[in-house]
Amino acid sequence: MASNRKDIKYRAVENDSTQPAKHRGGLGFKIVSHLTFFLLGIVTYHFSNTATCLPTRSAPLLSPNLISIIPDALLEHNKIVRINGSLAFPSIYRGRGPEVDQAWLDLVQVGLLNLHVSTEQALKMGIDQNKIVRWPPASGGGYLLSLETFHQLHCVNLLRKTSYWNFDYYHARAEVEQDFQHLDQLPTHVDHCLEMVRQHLMCTADPTLISHHDVPEHELPWPDYSTVHHCRDFERIQAWARSIEIK
Repeated sequence: MASNRKDIKYRAVENDSTQPAKHRGGLGFKIVSHLTFFLLGIVTYHFSNTATCLPTRSAPLLSPNLISIIPDALLEHNKIVRINGSLAFPSIYRGRGPEVDQAWLDLVQVGLLNLHVSTEQALKMGIDQNKIVRWPPASGGGYLLSLETFHQLHCVNLLRKTSYWNFDYYHARAEVEQDFQHLDQLPTHVDHCLEMVRQHLMCTADPTLISHHDVPEHELPWPDYSTVHHCRDFERIQAWARSIEIK
């Protein structure tokens, strides 16, 4: 195959990321493909790291002013993970139903935190001392805080629930699905979550290179989205947050 082929249109891959997917065509299929890769990328820590470990570089995601507040061990990118970017990867976080909902709940169910931050640190964080809420002394007296990662995952989960394929299921369960109890507010909530995810992805823009492969009997090259990353240890961050969570 010629290496200088112009105007190549890349399609998603099914099952194995170097093998061709069965063509289904249409805008809907393209949306499904991109949303699948997006969701899988957000929850990278869930995937296996048994593949070859390649050297990667990573930079802190936090402002330098915040690094002293979070334990050093939580900031390290010490997990080498190969993201599973195949189209039909059977992730527990895909689809709908009680098991899927519980898997997402296990990710994001971390309450408000009671974190002691000095006045100097609070000023560096841009905290307005006249507005921020403190816990009462009986509850520890720290600031009322939460972590970005759980809000971001909440947003991905809401996008999953409100997708065309899942909306009716969760709308029918509005009695227990709080986000579906006020449909007039739901579009604003969904748009907010889209914006949060977009801004975060652009802020942490991933320069990892994606290789493209020649596949026998197919004219076009196929992208391999199963790339290797150095990741923070999500479970460790989650455990730390729960250790200072207000019960």
